[in-house]
Amino acid sequence: MHRAPPVSYPLRPSPKARWLVGIIWLAGLVACMAAAQQWGLDQWRSMLLLASSLVAGLGCALALSRGIRGMDLKFDGERWTLAGGSRSAQADQCFPTVSLDLQSLLLVRLAGASPQPIWLWLDREALPERWLELRRAVHARPAKGLRLQPGPFPVDTPLR
Repeated sequence: MHRAPPVSYPLRPSPKARWLVGIIWLAGLVACMAAAQQWGLDQWRSMLLLASSLVAGLGCALALSRGIRGMDLKFDGERWTLAGGSRSAQADQCFPTVSLDLQSLLLVRLAGASPQPIWLWLDREALPERWLELRRAVHARPAKGLRLQPGPFPVDTPLR
């Protein structure tokens, strides 16, 4: 069986992710307003619904603009690390899981790099010449004995 190639991929803000999240948020806002109209909500309840939708959109925009910059997601053929940026010279081992694959845009959840999981939008435009290697690496199964994420279960152990 072939192994995934080693790859280093820069983490940069993704305009495609911003558009996608913006469109989803706008659809949610329209759905909230249509629901308020359909249910005949009082004016204050409609305004509360609108305000909560706007706050959610602001939170999404803030999270997307705050993303990890100046760091690299690296795969050496056996393990993943998150290195560079404001972190120390030591790289943090992490365990990526693809949550959404849109061919030229990936939503990846990194476990192990920090106490909380880190969500990243990886965009083909950041480094097109390494995109296919990155996709092969994040979709590849780890070698036997390596774990997908921190925990007591090896890869081949079925969960019950």
